[in-house]
Amino acid sequence: MSERLKSKLCYFLSLTIMISILLGATYLGFMQKLDINIMKNMELVYSGENGNATLRVRNSSKAIDQRVDALIDTVKYQASPNSGLSNGDTVHIVASYDKEVAKQYKFRIKETSKDITVEGLPSQYPNLAAINTDYLEAIEYAANDYIQDHRTSIYQVEVDENEKHPHLNEKTVMYKAFMKSKESGISDRVLEIVRLNYENVTLYYMVIVPDINDSNEVVKQDVYGQKATMTNEEIENQSFKEYVARIFGDKYTIEDMANKEADASK
Repeated sequence: MSERLKSKLCYFLSLTIMISILLGATYLGFMQKLDINIMKNMELVYSGENGNATLRVRNSSKAIDQRVDALIDTVKYQASPNSGLSNGDTVHIVASYDKEVAKQYKFRIKETSKDITVEGLPSQYPNLAAINTDYLEAIEYAANDYIQDHRTSIYQVEVDENEKHPHLNEKTVMYKAFMKSKESGISDRVLEIVRLNYENVTLYYMVIVPDINDSNEVVKQDVYGQKATMTNEEIENQSFKEYVARIFGDKYTIEDMANKEADASK
């Protein structure tokens, strides 16, 4: 046998051995079970306040490996309890998954349940005096922004829907109050009654900023308003406090926030 032929045989033999080793390693790697912790990346989503919060658990993680993704997409969580929660409560979370997918890809699920301690829920303030000044200013700005952003739609709803550009000459805050809920599960709020002087009509309107708690956050999209349906006598006597007590007194303890200010709104 020539040296050239021997060299070729050695080359092909070596190549065959290398391919066999790679195929064997790939096969063993595929057949080997892979440990997966489906509790590791669960996301806790709380809603509400301390004492009456709800919990939703989801898995928003994505893996680079498509096989792992196929399993993660089947994972669902159940939390117990998941409502009426307070800081310090213990919640038991159980995960379920598609066992056929796990079997197909040789996954070994390490953990399917976990206990967590509820923390970080905002708490309601005991009274108006406990609320810090910066937070009250942020609430005031949010209420003012609501009027500025909705001054056209307020006029269109309450006066003339066909008026495209009503002019608001002046906004005056006539009354402000902190309303502390008497019922569990209902948020505290700050209410303003404002007088809106348009060119041809004067309206009295309420702006309400909800979810007042020690998170000290104002969610602007949650601020809302409605017409103050006061009687002519209440308007004439400026009985704003009495009006608010008549409308909201059954459900809230009302504390006055003495304030009366004019804001020229161009």
